[in-house]
Amino acid sequence: KIHEDIYKEVQDAYYTKEPFTIHPEVEGVDFNIEEAKALLQEDKEQYEIPLNITKPKVTTSQIGSEAFPDLLATYSTKYDGGNIDRTTNLRIACQKINDKVILPGETFSYNKTLGERSTATGYKYAKVYENGEVVDGIGGGICQISSTLYNSVLMSNLDIVERRNHQFVTSYTPAGRDATVVYGMTDFRFKNTRTYAVKIKASCSNGIATVSIYGIKEENEYTVSFSTKTISTIPYTVKYVDDNTLASGTEKVKQKGANGIITETYIIKSLNGKVVSSKLLSKDTYNAMQRIILRGTKGITNTDNSQTNTPTTPTTPSTPTAPTTPTTPSTPDKEPEKDDKGEDNKQESTEIINNTESSQNE
Repeated sequence: KIHEDIYKEVQDAYYTKEPFTIHPEVEGVDFNIEEAKALLQEDKEQYEIPLNITKPKVTTSQIGSEAFPDLLATYSTKYDGGNIDRTTNLRIACQKINDKVILPGETFSYNKTLGERSTATGYKYAKVYENGEVVDGIGGGICQISSTLYNSVLMSNLDIVERRNHQFVTSYTPAGRDATVVYGMTDFRFKNTRTYAVKIKASCSNGIATVSIYGIKEENEYTVSFSTKTISTIPYTVKYVDDNTLASGTEKVKQKGANGIITETYIIKSLNGKVVSSKLLSKDTYNAMQRIILRGTKGITNTDNSQTNTPTTPTTPSTPTAPTTPTTPSTPDKEPEKDDKGEDNKQESTEIINNTESSQNE
């Protein structure tokens, strides 16, 4: 009875046509019945039966490209290839998600796919956002790949299950089009709501990170575009920090600072050149990044405490008219995100993608 419940025959992944269906691999599970019987004769409260696991020769990720003939969407972002450690993190992230197959009804988890970020798994220290500042952190940069994947997923008409914007505006995607991750806290997840399985192809080389989604096109394939509007601007403040290593009367900028913004991003779907839907994708708040200036106190016996000055508030743009009246999702919580350094991005942008796009921000 135990053997009947546990036994599984190993099965390679394969696909069939008409209707097209992908059958995932199955690991073989077995054990020696005679050895198990002898073990059960022993007087114990608990028994451990050694299992024999047989790995399949072909997994879903190894199924040929003929099972995923159509490019559904692709998206690219730029990165600094001269930053070796950050580039290493990007390559690891791409390797982890590359060739990943998501069956119909399955949910993909970025954190689960990448696993814990540590030096033991090859990740390097690079710039991240943490507690309002840009600091070095393990795995810095992997949010660029999750953000690149996010855009490709949206243009492939897949459903977003979990996504959160960064603490600050990033340099590699427009505001409202990023997806931050923090292991064990904040994930990026999406569900394959299409009829057929999809496959992720990811790569980064020569300063370009690209994530594409392959599958089988359906009868109605929508062209996706986005419209992001800045609702208001959050002015940054200036903080002076006394530094006894700098000569008195000198100042040094530790962090440049940048204004924050509140944005609304709409996803627009068209069919045969006609708009069929325009919905609010997300309303995002990006904090202002404080400008930090070190003030020299070397040679001064008594120094004042650090102080913060607030500059003149920039002009707040008027609220634009939304394309339609959408259902508004909840605003993402603000948690300590970790990712690479961003820039201020305040302008309104409207982009037509046609399911192929490249971010020009650096």
